[in-house]
Amino acid sequence: MELNELFAAPSVVAVVISTLALVAVFLVANGIGAWYDERARRAVAVVRKGGQLPAGFGTFRGVAQNLDARSGGELVRRDRTEEVTARGPSGPFWRAISTATTGRAFVLVLESGAEIEVDAREASLVGFRETSPGAYTAGPGQSPRRAMIARVSAGDEIWATGVLVRPAEGGGGAYRSSVSRRKLRAPRRGPIELSHESPVARWAALGAAHKRGAYVACGALALLHGLCFRTVDQLLFHPGAALGDDPIWILHRVQPLVAGPASLAILGVAMVWLLGVRRAKAQHRTR
Repeated sequence: MELNELFAAPSVVAVVISTLALVAVFLVANGIGAWYDERARRAVAVVRKGGQLPAGFGTFRGVAQNLDARSGGELVRRDRTEEVTARGPSGPFWRAISTATTGRAFVLVLESGAEIEVDAREASLVGFRETSPGAYTAGPGQSPRRAMIARVSAGDEIWATGVLVRPAEGGGGAYRSSVSRRKLRAPRRGPIELSHESPVARWAALGAAHKRGAYVACGALALLHGLCFRTVDQLLFHPGAALGDDPIWILHRVQPLVAGPASLAILGVAMVWLLGVRRAKAQHRTR
């Protein structure tokens, strides 16, 4: 039997595709999990002594202040418009139809006394309390809507996640510190994240959920090849060994035993992975 004829058999195609799909799920899920773990590791890293902060990605906790000596005032604001999509026993279900965030640069004063200038013109607010002036209708016969407002004000204690730029040479001191004021910029992918609580627990839960999906994919792959793909694997790697003289007939005979489990395994792994990530996000629900 020619090699091209062997790989053209439907059962062999199902084995190859399912194997590659599960390997891809393992690599992607494990990579994302490792990315979240690295974020959490950097977030809990000890700040250098003497207020010297390491350049690069990081999470910093401090008190938000105006760039000048003024007290109070709104620094960042997110306006989200929601609309009623359905009504249930526990009340209406709201769906976001538009979101707009506005902000300006401010100073984050760390516990060590070091100061970071945060560029919050494009920022993401996570976990801040929201207020609403109430529901309204845009017109006759339209579903009720409401505006949900979240804000960061001067004097709030927050966490800021972004990329800390290296200090400029010969930079001057900040208005209340002799330490040069560093700047926190948005990462290459995504905006600066401002959160009410430490993001470490959320990142750790997401990292564990993604890695769990990777382990499930690895286990499913081993189970498939150990139980369902044995005949095809034997024909691929040990042709003619205890398989008889008609490989084509053998491949057609095992096709239902290969295609069905392969499809169910891929679907099951994807559901376990996505549901696990969704559950982790629900446990640390932030808007």
